Amino acid sequence: MLLLVAPAAKNLFQKAIPQSGPIFLYNTPELSVKIAEEFLEMNGAKNMRDMMKKSTDELRNVYIQLTEARGRRLTDYIPTCDGKYLPLDPGKALKDGAARGIKMLTGTTADEWRYFLMMAENLFEILREEPKKHSPILARYKAHTPQEIYRAWLNGRPDSDETYGEFANQLDWRVGQELATEYQSKFGDTYYYLFSEWSTIENLRSCHAVDLSFTFNNGDHIVPNPPQNLVRAVQASWAAFAATGNPDNEFIPHWEKYSVNNRQTMELNSKGCVLRKDLNTQNLNALRYVYEG
Repeated sequence: MLLLVAPAAKNLFQKAIPQSGPIFLYNTPELSVKIAEEFLEMNGAKNMRDMMKKSTDELRNVYIQLTEARGRRLTDYIPTCDGKYLPLDPGKALKDGAARGIKMLTGTTADEWRYFLMMAENLFEILREEPKKHSPILARYKAHTPQEIYRAWLNGRPDSDETYGEFANQLDWRVGQELATEYQSKFGDTYYYLFSEWSTIENLRSCHAVDLSFTFNNGDHIVPNPPQNLVRAVQASWAAFAATGNPDNEFIPHWEKYSVNNRQTMELNSKGCVLRKDLNTQNLNALRYVYEG
């Protein structure tokens, strides 16, 4: 989604399909410089010329060592918004019309963070113990602590690590993606989806990347044999949008455009694709201040 507001990409395309790519998930130049300096130092290198002499195995081994040394920060290696190639505040750029005229089809899976349970079974406990370490959104927001934001969001929900995982999923992924969709809907036709099909690995549910097996009809360890009715619905929708700017096709109900006054979300699932209004508006309204405050 960041390409929509990249100055060098202006006027290069008229349509975009960002899948699970919130525009708010980015690092500051200061953090990225720090990581790069640490990587150079651990490689015994002074500059990129020295780095070019390293083998693939050497670079990979140091990457693993650095990741461990930094406490497995899950968002260390996301794009850097430097003010030159990418705006320092890409969300504001999108809100102000930097992607004016670009039609967009976008959305998330229902349980993005759960993909990383494959790397840490206690993921939600990790996210809860050091929230600013793993969430750039919480790291940038200063008016309230992560704990205060979480307690306000709970609003009667049972407090548990699993519940915190849902909070993190909403804050870092679903709310940010829908907010970006709201911003762009004022400058171009936008269509929004929620991919709710579960992985065959039950604990992962509808995790990050679960939708790719359907986009490309290529089974993997998350979904070895994607149901073909959903493959057809996804591929036909993506192809129709790419060709015409409208995802309507014979395999799904009529897909209405998203707008601030008509928050329509197409839920994509092999049990049936359904257009839902205000599917996640309660969470959007409860957490948008973290992005806009």
